[in-house]
Amino acid sequence: MVEDIVKMVVVSPLLDLAGFDLPPFYTNAESSIEIEDRDKELIIRGIIYVLVLSR
Repeated sequence: MVEDIVKMVVVSPLLDLAGFDLPPFYTNAESSIEIEDRDKELIIRGIIYVLVLSR
């Protein structure tokens, strides 16, 4: 829980300065991802801690 608070304390001001806290943008936290190449030889799995999306 402390890790999440620290991330948001650090990231929130940066998102505000960049204008990513206003519509049409919105943020998502802790999104799991999986990326694989076309030949399916390489699969990368991970977590995006802060994801900024546009509507």
